[in-house]
Amino acid sequence: MKLTVLTIKVFFWVSLALLIVTGVISFWLMFNDSRMAEWIAAVLIGVFGSSTVVMLCEYVRYIHQKRENEDLFYYNLSLIYIKLLFILSDIKRVTNNPHQYLNNSFLQPQISDIHTSLGVLSQMDYCQIRNNRFGKFVEDFRRNKIPQLTNFSFVLRTLDISIREDLMKVYEFKLDQMKKQRDVSGIIELVTSESPHTKESLRSIKEGIDNTFLDMIDCALSEMEINNTRRYRWKEMKEQIRKDVR
Repeated sequence: MKLTVLTIKVFFWVSLALLIVTGVISFWLMFNDSRMAEWIAAVLIGVFGSSTVVMLCEYVRYIHQKRENEDLFYYNLSLIYIKLLFILSDIKRVTNNPHQYLNNSFLQPQISDIHTSLGVLSQMDYCQIRNNRFGKFVEDFRRNKIPQLTNFSFVLRTLDISIREDLMKVYEFKLDQMKKQRDVSGIIELVTSESPHTKESLRSIKEGIDNTFLDMIDCALSEMEINNTRRYRWKEMKEQIRKDVR
């Protein structure tokens, strides 16, 4: 998209320069007779027409790219918002049921989707011909907020490590009891939300989502609604999402 914007700006100034030069030559020809000047004027008019056509084609392409990128931005941010709510719901469920066993795939679908959406957002090529408030907001979000979300996505992945660590503790404890020739039939080789490392990891994830990232994404999507209320109705969508995800 940046290349399209650059092309439009270059051809705009080229077309403007050709228009001025052609106008000067045409004015001069009103009072003078010159075959060479007429030939130059004809060439300049042809080049001016071609440049204008290229500029208009690139502008139409720019409009489509701008809309596609904004829709992409909205879709992936709203998807991350939904996935974070699902994570909170899952954490609440296992926390309220401390006897429910967890495995390494816990939260994995949501984490994978968040990571994918962040990859799309970080590679998004968004640029405006004339940068306005919204354009500056998008650029600031991509430079400052996307890295924060990306770092948090790695925090989400540490839950898998916490579950493995707690499981390793169970194995170590069972092995120690076996060495002492004690009964180990009651030791279950599974992890719950009350396992120490897993519990701390779940707490950290919940706090990050509740205190930072839901509000961050909510503000960004609200800004998109302010920028274009006809295409983006985030307030209505958020209410519906909150009803569906519990």
